[in-house]
Amino acid sequence: MIERILALLPSVILQYTAIYFNMVQATTIKIDTELKHRLDTLKNHPRETYGEVIQRLTEMAIDSEPLSEETLGRIEDAIAEFRKGRFVREEDIDKLLGI
Repeated sequence: MIERILALLPSVILQYTAIYFNMVQATTIKIDTELKHRLDTLKNHPRETYGEVIQRLTEMAIDSEPLSEETLGRIEDAIAEFRKGRFVREEDIDKLLGI
């Protein structure tokens, strides 16, 4: 029955209804003007909310696939090699490649 009623409503009303139901709770945060301007530049479209921008950024920042033990071990080995001075500078690579 509800599906038949929803099918009769304009899609705009459905969109706003869906957004309304997804907004469980809101809060206010204090940010400086420069950060607000930076968030403005990160919006995908002018009507994107700051909450949506922040959510997108936090999802990008959290790695859902942590590094494996093997990869962590290889990173530690590379850092140890670097600290021992076993590395090649970019300028030396350029000379080797004739760049």
